[in-house]
Amino acid sequence: MKKYTCLLLFFICSSAMATQMINFPENFQWCVSTSSHQIEGNNIDSDWWEYEHRPGTIKNNDKSNDGGDHWNRLEQDTQLLVDLGIKSYRFSLEWAKIEPREGEWNQAALDHYKQEILLLKKNKIQPFITLHHFSLPLWLANKGGWSSPSAPASFQKYVTKVYESLGDLGVEYWVTFNEPTWNLISGYVTGEFPPGKKDLKLLEAPLREVALAHGLAYKTLHELAGDRPIQVGLVQNLNVLVPLRSWNPLDHYAKSILDKIYNWSILQTIKDGHFKVSFPTAFSSDIPMPQLKDTLDFLGINYYNRQFIKFLFTPPFIASLAVAPEENISEMGWEIYPKGIYTVVKQARKLFPQTPVFITESGIADKSDSKRSDFIKEHLFHIHQLLTEGIPVLGYCYWTLVDNFEWAHGFEPKFGLYELDLKTLKRIPRPSAKVYADIIKNNGFGFDPTKTRFK
Repeated sequence: MKKYTCLLLFFICSSAMATQMINFPENFQWCVSTSSHQIEGNNIDSDWWEYEHRPGTIKNNDKSNDGGDHWNRLEQDTQLLVDLGIKSYRFSLEWAKIEPREGEWNQAALDHYKQEILLLKKNKIQPFITLHHFSLPLWLANKGGWSSPSAPASFQKYVTKVYESLGDLGVEYWVTFNEPTWNLISGYVTGEFPPGKKDLKLLEAPLREVALAHGLAYKTLHELAGDRPIQVGLVQNLNVLVPLRSWNPLDHYAKSILDKIYNWSILQTIKDGHFKVSFPTAFSSDIPMPQLKDTLDFLGINYYNRQFIKFLFTPPFIASLAVAPEENISEMGWEIYPKGIYTVVKQARKLFPQTPVFITESGIADKSDSKRSDFIKEHLFHIHQLLTEGIPVLGYCYWTLVDNFEWAHGFEPKFGLYELDLKTLKRIPRPSAKVYADIIKNNGFGFDPTKTRFK
């Protein structure tokens, strides 16, 4: 009997020893992210509103309509943030509501965002503002959107108006663009976003103009801020890209091309002050942009998945695939690969070795909520590894607070810590919300790295 008791105690002690406490710095910014068009509702003067009403553009023919009605539920949704213990809340301002027609400023919209910022600060939550998250005013889209040479100046005017109206409220973190490359590829190459084009050759101009717009916005914000301490950055979605067939040089070639365009084109332009971007058979640019150098106080990284890349013999000559066991696939069809968050941050540090990093989005579509808690913990484990190596990761934003309108996928994907009842718009906490709240409360969690769920 003693023999079995000793063995049992051995296994219990071994398990306890394998579990370690993952502790985060006291100033680590626990965060959730949202975007205006996806949750506010009734963004009627935007290109996305017009695009949604084209036949066949959105899954299930969904329309954003009232969204989650966040516009009218600031107090309710702020209480959700308080319940979670959130330190920072990353949200976007809606350009189409602030400037519904060119040169016409909607003071009521600016006052609304002022109210939101003050409400957050009253509850000791740091506002973290994104100035552009995919959607455009329809008037600018009708002029050519980001392919128009006038777009950067229009964006600068919008940024100026926003900061003149809200800059005295103590917002420290400002994002110029969210995932600009993904947005433009989706709009001009795959046709999933407005303007709904499918031509690689059309990608060059908007990439160039967005890069210029970022540089203008960066300098404008710092000039307007004066002695106010602000940090201005850009958010880029970074994927781990892997050749599908390690033995096939064409897959390696396709991976290298996609990596340069998708992951690094905008960031490399900011690093070098030089727009040197090309895609075989489509376009090649080599334009000095010295005004873009040193226009990044922090880098926001959105990370969701790993993609396997295969060379195709028909345009656009590249395909990305999810290749993983079913357990490791989200409801978006994306591979769940937590270690990738470590990989992409390390890659970004090679480009910007002195620039702090903020994980501005990390989330999973998981209606059953059966994977979300493990998803969060395993990503945080790898972020903690980065911190132990001295890499300044300032915070982690889970995407997203409440189920929302997920662009071309409509309302079907469920990324929220809170479920959204589409009929009543009631917010219902999922079990993972409690898990995330406990992590925040304890500034860490117990974790056994030998028992990871997602390989």
